[in-house]
Amino acid sequence: QPFWSKNLQAWGSLGPLRLDALMAPPRRHLKNKRFPATVVATSELPESGTGGKTPSIAAFPRAPHPSALPRSAVATQMWTQAVQQQWSNPSADADLDSFEHIHKPSMPLLTQSLRGCVLELALDARGCRLLQRALDLGDEEQQVLLVNELRGHICEALESPHANHVLQRAIELMRPSAVHFIVPELRKWGTPSALARHRYGCRVLERLIEHFPPDDLAFFIGEVLEETLHVSRHVYGNFVMQHVLEHGDQTHKKRVIELLCSDLAGVALDQHACSVLDKALSYGSPNDHLLLAEQIVKEKGLLASMATMRGGFAATQRLFRVIRGQLLEEARSQLAAQAQEIQRTKHGRALIVAVFPDYRV
Repeated sequence: QPFWSKNLQAWGSLGPLRLDALMAPPRRHLKNKRFPATVVATSELPESGTGGKTPSIAAFPRAPHPSALPRSAVATQMWTQAVQQQWSNPSADADLDSFEHIHKPSMPLLTQSLRGCVLELALDARGCRLLQRALDLGDEEQQVLLVNELRGHICEALESPHANHVLQRAIELMRPSAVHFIVPELRKWGTPSALARHRYGCRVLERLIEHFPPDDLAFFIGEVLEETLHVSRHVYGNFVMQHVLEHGDQTHKKRVIELLCSDLAGVALDQHACSVLDKALSYGSPNDHLLLAEQIVKEKGLLASMATMRGGFAATQRLFRVIRGQLLEEARSQLAAQAQEIQRTKHGRALIVAVFPDYRV
């Protein structure tokens, strides 16, 4: 007998698929409350002696006996029932949040059930995970049906700690033309520089830089480049600059490196901007690498100071990988002269060992 036959007599015995059971109400203020009953998609249930058929928003016909169903579909329905029964049990949260029990055969039903409440789900802690799972499993048509419900609400989703993940996943999985409506709505939110420095906005902008053609983002990248130094020093903005260096075209990379060179000491000794310097030494052209390295080595004491910093360690290591000949010898001599001072820090010791394998720390 199949593994589920002991507990399952018929598809209808599983009860309705309730989306409110998949959403997490705010723990503090709505601990014992339910979401509105309108957020329901259910099949028609057998009539009982005390009432009629359960009302349905998205009705689907009764399925055949479980023995004729795919194993994944049965597992999905059994899991849905478990969600309803264990909703009040906090210990079950860790198992219910992954939504790994939902599989591709369930996508037509799931897509039908989610329609009309995508924004509400996206703004919810568990609901956003359900939507991401649906986007992962859905085909292009199903993805478009779901994501189109976010039209006109991109700014709201951007500022949500949950919905921003749905936006990111949509950008990652879908063709740029299918989610291009995100770009003009982001322009209404604020300046590109402010977007790059926003806690969640920086993530969405990073995904756009990764997956959209540079020409489609000319407005955003152009204005961010004009504030390269300011954005590079920001706790969130520096990641956007790193993405421009990694995924942008050569003109963007060259412009960033030129601006970094205009205040190289300030960039190299900043805990956030030094990560941008590391990417510039990684993804710029060979000529740009040499330009940066020469200026760092010529700046008295700068290389040794970078070596002692947690953030500067990676950029200093990268510098020694791109320089050759006389410039390499000059950089090694600067570190050797300050070796006693450099090795007082954890990252300094690691760099000394990497550059001078025979040196006794």
